[in-house]
Amino acid sequence: MKITREWLEIVGTAKKCTEDPNRPLPDYRKIFRELVVPERATTWKRFQKWAERLQGSWAFRGHADAGWDLETSLDRETVLDCKTENSRTVVRRAAFHEKPLLREFQKRAHQYLSHLPADDQIIDWLALMQHYGAPTRLLDWTRSPYVALYFAVEESVRKNPAAVWAIDCDWALKESANSCDQFDLKLSDAEL
Repeated sequence: MKITREWLEIVGTAKKCTEDPNRPLPDYRKIFRELVVPERATTWKRFQKWAERLQGSWAFRGHADAGWDLETSLDRETVLDCKTENSRTVVRRAAFHEKPLLREFQKRAHQYLSHLPADDQIIDWLALMQHYGAPTRLLDWTRSPYVALYFAVEESVRKNPAAVWAIDCDWALKESANSCDQFDLKLSDAEL
């Protein structure tokens, strides 16, 4: 996988948009599509070659349809699509619904499970919710490209190609740490 200079510029532009509160919010779906580096593997041998190149810190996710976005179950369940004759507005309300879903799950979980996370262990609670089929903000990923491929082709639709997504976990961790550090600095300045 080759990362080009243009790709790095797009990442930088997207990052600047999120750092400046006076800038209008960017079209994240458009930016995401520009950041994705697609590769097509039409044979088993080509897929194996691709998977071998992505050893190390990579994580994978399989989709039965390559046209599907990387959306969480909570995002899919809480989107409000308002269409009129002349316009269309898509409102995402995941944050609004997450807290009541979490509270309801926590309230009832003790009836079914003997070992529960502490109340402040939100990620652990979300992982439990995900495991039992509740919509959450989490996406399932695997360290194995072959497991991801299984989920991609298990129920794939013949007319649309399946997809295996790959993300460099080291890069994502570094970028998220940088973003969190910058966010913390902004909060510290605002508190003064």
